[in-house]
Amino acid sequence: MRNTRIQIVLVLAALIAVLVSGCTKTSSTTTKPTTATQATTAQPTTAAKQTTAASSTAVATSSTAATTTTRTLKPLPSLIRMSGRPGTGGGNSALAFTDTLTKQLGVKVSMETAASELETVAAMRAGQADISVLGGSTLTAPILGTGDFARPEWGPQPLRTITAGGSTIVVVFTTKKSGIKTYADVKGARVAFYPNSATRNDTTAQFLEAMGLTWNDVKKVNVDAPEQMVQAVTDGIIDVGMTSIGAALIQLDATAGLYVIPFKPTPEREKAMYEKTPWFVPHTYKPGELIGVTETMTLPSTPQYLVTMSTMDDDLAYRLAKAAYEVVEDTKVLKDAGWTKKDAAFIPAVPPYHPGAIRFYKEIGLWGSAHDKFQQDAIQAEQQRLAAWKAKQGK
Repeated sequence: MRNTRIQIVLVLAALIAVLVSGCTKTSSTTTKPTTATQATTAQPTTAAKQTTAASSTAVATSSTAATTTTRTLKPLPSLIRMSGRPGTGGGNSALAFTDTLTKQLGVKVSMETAASELETVAAMRAGQADISVLGGSTLTAPILGTGDFARPEWGPQPLRTITAGGSTIVVVFTTKKSGIKTYADVKGARVAFYPNSATRNDTTAQFLEAMGLTWNDVKKVNVDAPEQMVQAVTDGIIDVGMTSIGAALIQLDATAGLYVIPFKPTPEREKAMYEKTPWFVPHTYKPGELIGVTETMTLPSTPQYLVTMSTMDDDLAYRLAKAAYEVVEDTKVLKDAGWTKKDAAFIPAVPPYHPGAIRFYKEIGLWGSAHDKFQQDAIQAEQQRLAAWKAKQGK
């Protein structure tokens, strides 16, 4: 019994000693290095705040970036329809886009044939086509509501640019076997005339006028579409045609020999022509630089545009702009036509840009304050035209 009591006492004593020792160590650790501890904790506190602030900024930036790049887009339609005119420079680019966009987007992009810019815009306005490639000259009439679009049921059309790019080179041409060598020889010749395209007829008239001729000096032969016109010139049914350099003229050159009638107006007439057609840009070509050119001459060219209506869904326009941007320099037809990444959002453009496309160009740094001003002015001008048209129609 005594031994048991002694053991209990010893255990209690040991426990008391441990407790006392623990209290002493805690007190020493907490109180002894008070100044040092305060100094050590004071410095990291400021640093911690800075780190926290930096982290917050980084998180916010990352969050913003994530919102931009991982935004959930609406599903693509199963079919995107491209309206185009075979045989023209724009038609060739449109056809090239159908293949490349199909691969890039993973959905079917089809080509719907149109005979004129009126049919092309009509198809987009009616929802039978989504996009098209048109040159600046052919876009001017629907944008302004002139020519074929001056009819009461038409007026100015709210077209929008998705991407801009390669130039179309416009020529008045014949075949090497026609015997026509100069514009003097064009007088009395059979010249292609489009009953359904005032724009094409106006462009031909501008070439003739610059060289001292008018429609009254030639014989008009009606044609419905560019490819029909080129075939008629090839077969000798028509003497002279006007179109852009494209697949149809390349084929004509291979079969009948393309001859671009030397366009050499006087400086005064050339200046007057470009003042009337500000969408045209003059480019000089030497023999061998362009098919059918046998002597140095300056020819008008105009940018091409991948366009849609203003009613297109923003997400679809965004995806189309992105896809087009990624393929233009890797697709031979588009590259040969001059489409480039750097010019995808060039200004001034003929139609204003689609908001979905603008969002993409801002993301990649191609859109700046000058673009904002162009867009604002273009939309304002469009609204004024639409208001004037409605007033004229009594609406």
